[in-house]
Amino acid sequence: MPSTVHNIFRYPVKSTLGESLESTVLTQKGIPGDRGWAIREENIGVHRGAKRFPELMHVSSRYVQNPTANAPIPPVVLKFPDGTSLDTRSGDVDSELTKRLKKKVSIWPILPNTVRNKPSNADLVDAFQRPHETIARQDLYETVPGHHFDAFPLLIMTTNSLNSITKLLPQSKIDWRRFRPNLVIANSGPGDFPEFDWIGKELIFGNILVKVHMACPRCIMTTLPVDNLPADDEVLNTLRKHTDSNLGVYASVVSSSEDVISIGDTVVISD
Repeated sequence: MPSTVHNIFRYPVKSTLGESLESTVLTQKGIPGDRGWAIREENIGVHRGAKRFPELMHVSSRYVQNPTANAPIPPVVLKFPDGTSLDTRSGDVDSELTKRLKKKVSIWPILPNTVRNKPSNADLVDAFQRPHETIARQDLYETVPGHHFDAFPLLIMTTNSLNSITKLLPQSKIDWRRFRPNLVIANSGPGDFPEFDWIGKELIFGNILVKVHMACPRCIMTTLPVDNLPADDEVLNTLRKHTDSNLGVYASVVSSSEDVISIGDTVVISD
């Protein structure tokens, strides 16, 4: 049975709940609109995520129009657990976020590389490959220039991995929302965590070539309550024991072509 695309997720605002998509264009920048917006902590001038503002993991976000490649990021609407909605086009969006997050913040769309003063992709890879005690200070490396993702445009997991974690933690509520992948691959071959064997290989989605670079090191975010999932320290403890705290793999599009991928599409894994 061939490997197939099982899920596609996009996260309009960094660290908020994601959107499940039936299909998407895939470009060298990843999924258009993924982490298109982020919260900036004004007193230090840094874009922050849920490690700083865990409340974001209970907030949903949606675009007012579908993002497209190479176009400005469209506005988003944030929806809070109390049912309140907040539109980024509103003049009081920053003050309302400041009240809710109890820090002076603002919300920013992706800006050009030249506007941002962030570490390079190589700096981030170096940081992620250090021992996990070191990358616990990952807040020093929030995003790469011109983007709001952590290190690479795509985070890929397999259904095998989620099933394996579920078996290891039968008392826990295991769900994709804890791990925030962009793409989930089904029928990915034998093994509990087959995507680790893809590191250094390429995945072929129709006309698109995706390079798998490294395992994704996991942090305290996997243990935080998210939406209706409770806090669970055993998630990260179990990953430490069984996968050296890794789950999923980071990847990027290396082909120059852009194409649409959809749930059910075949994925070819290079030798």
